[in-house]
Amino acid sequence: MYNKNIKLVITALILAFAVYQFTENNIGNGIMLILLSTNFCVSLF
Repeated sequence: MYNKNIKLVITALILAFAVYQFTENNIGNGIMLILLSTNFCVSLF
């Protein structure tokens, strides 16, 4: 599907945006983004 490096970059960007959402008091969005990034992480292995 996608290259492994592209998946790692997408995961890092999603995690960074999740931290931003936590700082903006959008806890639900942050948790959902972390779950979405784990989907990319799990698909690597």
